[in-house]
Amino acid sequence: MDASEIDVLVQRLVANPHDQEALAYAHNAGNADPKSYAVFLEKVGNSTSDPAYASHWLSEAANVWSITLGDVHRAARVLMMAVDKDPTQETAAERLAQLYRDKGEHKALVALLERRAKALGPLAGQNPDLKLHLAGIHEELGRLWSEAPLSSPKKGVENYKRAIELDTTSAYAVYALRELYKQAEQWSDAELAEKLKSIPSKERQESWLRVARKPYTEEERAAARAKLTHELLDKMEAALRPSGWLVGKAYSIADIAATPFVKRIDEEIAPDEVTAAKHPRISEWWARIQARPAFARANFGPFLTS
Repeated sequence: MDASEIDVLVQRLVANPHDQEALAYAHNAGNADPKSYAVFLEKVGNSTSDPAYASHWLSEAANVWSITLGDVHRAARVLMMAVDKDPTQETAAERLAQLYRDKGEHKALVALLERRAKALGPLAGQNPDLKLHLAGIHEELGRLWSEAPLSSPKKGVENYKRAIELDTTSAYAVYALRELYKQAEQWSDAELAEKLKSIPSKERQESWLRVARKPYTEEERAAARAKLTHELLDKMEAALRPSGWLVGKAYSIADIAATPFVKRIDEEIAPDEVTAAKHPRISEWWARIQARPAFARANFGPFLTS
């Protein structure tokens, strides 16, 4: 496609994104010149005023750059543009996040997730599904900040706390916080006092102090386990009813975020709850999760020996 053809087709699709004749012509021309086709899709996306359509066109352009042309860096840049156009569209954001995960680019992944969290925050209060999705983003941020190579437990705690604020039954965040707090048990009084200085909230200071010096009773732990295994799993069972996935119609970051805490429930806390008899949808979902290649690559070790 030459420049004049591209400009005409861009104008037609901006005016009518369902213009099948223009789409077919551009697609056929793209078979012979995929680079021009990718540039064309970018131009449509950048010229479209509707955020959802703009994000769609840019996501399609990124597919061509990545799959057909093998230019992963250009694809990542275009996907970021798609995310900026419409932060609520999960397709572009998840594709970009997966690119960063596959390449081990932790800082870039954190930057992307924080960018999305900032954009989605004001919208989450009016959309329950978006609120749960945002909780999942903060859960992943909590894990990334807590683990190597970033190793910033303070930021990990902040994100896990935010995840719990958005979803009070977020077992993954609760258990991850518990593991971070357990580190506090090893601190001397001087080290603990120094750590508490960096925590602005009195409530959070009390939580750290409680774990480090005044452990929770077995009754309190039992109540927390009951809430986890019943309220959370019942809610998750209901969420799986429409499509078999936690959010939307496909595997997403919500399913990724849920995987570690379901593994722990299944392995240690209440394995009889993750069964077809008690929670059939969770049981089926869990079997599908464990069959995914990504689950094997994650190489989850047993919680009981960790």
